[in-house]
Amino acid sequence: ACGKAAGGTVRFSPGCYLSQPLTLRTKTTVRLEAGATLLACTNQSDFMKVPGDWLKAKSGSDFVPFISGKGLTDVTITGGGTIDGNGAVWWEEAEKARQKVSGFTLPRPNLIVFNRCKNLRLAGIKLINAPKFHFVPSECEQVAVEDVTVIAPAGAANTDAIDPSNCRQVTITRCLLDVGDDNIAIKSGNKVPGREFGCEDITVTDCTFLHGHGLSIGSETVGGVRNLVVKNCRFDGTENGIRIKSRRGRGGVVQDLSYSDLTMTNVCPAISFACYY
Repeated sequence: ACGKAAGGTVRFSPGCYLSQPLTLRTKTTVRLEAGATLLACTNQSDFMKVPGDWLKAKSGSDFVPFISGKGLTDVTITGGGTIDGNGAVWWEEAEKARQKVSGFTLPRPNLIVFNRCKNLRLAGIKLINAPKFHFVPSECEQVAVEDVTVIAPAGAANTDAIDPSNCRQVTITRCLLDVGDDNIAIKSGNKVPGREFGCEDITVTDCTFLHGHGLSIGSETVGGVRNLVVKNCRFDGTENGIRIKSRRGRGGVVQDLSYSDLTMTNVCPAISFACYY
């Protein structure tokens, strides 16, 4: 209805809302009031583009995210509420697969994905228990993530918190990130036509990193990453502090990085470079 009306606000008052995947429209605000939980359903086939056995999926593209949007402008998700991906129904099989093949990622849906959107904002909300990654803006511009908490169990495979991919003008500030994989992973997995660098002008400030694999660039850097500023952040018990990682055949130029006023406790290694990830 908001899409047809050329914009509007979808308001969730306190309560629990069990839902299948949702698609947002341009100029839409989703407001989750404190005490409101938007809860993903547990039927895996609801997340498949072609319903079937999810364990036989070939890639993540076989799934739809819990919340998604493409080619949108002026989208906000805000309030004091929670978006819960109900990830426990996915994690057990993912961990079994990882134990059989080290580093293997069993395809699963992400929690929130936006593609080619402009003026995108997440503020004040809590994201928890994603089946895989929590928030993935891809080829987006003017992205603000403010006062957001992202939580998943430390052992939940591949549950990255925030993964800007081929994005420009991204600000992540005052967030608490406590997950089972990268707390932040800045990626550029392909060349973007007409742009020298696929991912650029990223600022991360005043954030707290707890469980997780740290603040990463990569491992996909084919399209290039530049102009990253990280300051006034705290790392406590994080598996890595700051790291740059690239795979053979998927590496690219990474330049103009600034890290300052970072505090790390029980973090090892503090700084990591891996060019054969």
